[in-house]
Amino acid sequence: MGIFTVERDRMGRPRFHYVITDLEATYLSGRIKPGDDALAAKWVSAKEMATLNVSQITRQLLYECYGFGQSPESLPDTSAPLLHKPLSPPPD
Repeated sequence: MGIFTVERDRMGRPRFHYVITDLEATYLSGRIKPGDDALAAKWVSAKEMATLNVSQITRQLLYECYGFGQSPESLPDTSAPLLHKPLSPPPD
């Protein structure tokens, strides 16, 4: 599953665009570490995630797909306006 997102400034102009791709995996062992595309990586509880600067669309994805965290509607929206749409799965 993936979501294409455009983050806009307060004037409605595009600031960033990106794709959030959801991958499910089973933890086996080892320490989590960021790849070259991230500054940091860590495991967080749903309670801790509620205190982090996480985009509304990421919260929605985690909540709707996995029941993780709080319903995005129950949290204040601190992010810039977003335009997003689900991506179609690749053909078989």
